[in-house]
Amino acid sequence: MQMRNRVLTLQELTSKFRNNYQRQMQAISVFFSSIIFVCFHHFCLVIVR
Repeated sequence: MQMRNRVLTLQELTSKFRNNYQRQMQAISVFFSSIIFVCFHHFCLVIVR
């Protein structure tokens, strides 16, 4: 009985970890894309001047 509970909690932990990992990857990708956009915008402004 205890062993089954332990396995269940382990599965819950892995699923939670996967969800958090996916969310973090999404946030990181959005962060990097915004940084690249800002750098590109600044570069274009410098070229126009």
